[in-house]
Amino acid sequence: MAQSRESYIVYILNKLFNKKYLVNLYGRERYVLDKSKNTTKTFNQRVINVLKNSIFHIDNDKTLQEVSNYVGKNNYLLYNTINIDRFVTILKKDINVPTVFYNHRFFPDKRPAVFFDAVNILKSKNLVFKVIIVGPKRLDSELGIKVDNYIKNNDLLSYIEWIDNRVDGETMNGLYARSDITVNISELIVPSLATLEAMASGLAPVISDEIDSDKYVEDGINGFVIKPDSDLLAQKLEQLIINKDLRVEFGQKSQERAQMYFDIDKWGKIYGDIYRHILNGEKLPKDFLEYGS
Repeated sequence: MAQSRESYIVYILNKLFNKKYLVNLYGRERYVLDKSKNTTKTFNQRVINVLKNSIFHIDNDKTLQEVSNYVGKNNYLLYNTINIDRFVTILKKDINVPTVFYNHRFFPDKRPAVFFDAVNILKSKNLVFKVIIVGPKRLDSELGIKVDNYIKNNDLLSYIEWIDNRVDGETMNGLYARSDITVNISELIVPSLATLEAMASGLAPVISDEIDSDKYVEDGINGFVIKPDSDLLAQKLEQLIINKDLRVEFGQKSQERAQMYFDIDKWGKIYGDIYRHILNGEKLPKDFLEYGS
């Protein structure tokens, strides 16, 4: 799956033109950008390159139906994949209090106001918890200034450890090791590498009910799926903060789900099979349709 805005455009194109696509995205847009080294590209040019490199148009409705029956979507597939081995070996350490991990760039569609309102509600209940945030504060933006003022005005600084930049994989692994809850309440499309990596690292997820959220989290089974509301978010976070057994259970089940459905090696084989059989005009093999069942 691409990053949020690219995925959003794929989704809108699908709805506007009633096209049927099989979407194969391994963070491919990053590869396109790195390869070009062209920092002057507009966002639209970037999306066009993503689409050219990532989408295979299926004209055969029967083949599409076979694929969508397997994955559970009628028109499009949006999936992330990760190297599971990197995350399942992460051992929890130095978690002295329940720790919420928030790893998102600060844009309005990430709904930061909902998150920080929820943190303030938790503070008002005198709960013991900590928040780790990864990403630039963006104090040069109106949103960044607003969030900074909200944190200071509500005395939230003592609850927050803020890494004010993007970090490398090794550093991120260390942060996953120190966290046991993850939050993603982004607008429209929640499934993301940030969510999936946290799940694979054994964090209990709380995500908003958006496109494909159910592919990641079964509500009440391996995490919580909620409407993007600060009171609801605070309620679910409180349940996890006061119940270590539930945090551990959701974390373990989320890690198992990531291993079962989002392993990059497994999906590489799947897409290879799909392309080969579609290009050859063949029916998808029976073992492919049963994959993951």
